[in-house]
Amino acid sequence: MSTEELIERCIRKDASAWDEFIRQYQGLVRTTVHYRLNKALINDIDDIVQEVFLALWKDNKLSRLRDASRLKGWLIIVTTNLTASYGRLSYKRWKMAGSIHERLSDDKSVTFEDTITSSQPDP
Repeated sequence: MSTEELIERCIRKDASAWDEFIRQYQGLVRTTVHYRLNKALINDIDDIVQEVFLALWKDNKLSRLRDASRLKGWLIIVTTNLTASYGRLSYKRWKMAGSIHERLSDDKSVTFEDTITSSQPDP
């Protein structure tokens, strides 16, 4: 099957085409994520690779590709952008966790339960 045909079938959400697409390009995506990823997040490679393919499928990103001969370069750019987004989100989570820890350690009258509010009843 040609690259153009594979892309067209993926755009139509053909499950077998997606299996083939992932099989063919998983190594490229994994290598790109590994190269671009902050070393602190190295254990998240599998999650990011999965997120890349999920975003391609869910958002039908392949339909935006204008030239199938440029698929690999385009895929590297998409992967790089999604890896950077993942890194920023992880940093925000880390900052939030640090912020909560600081609030708890600075003010002894504030408890963890005071810091994290929930609408759910206490178990």
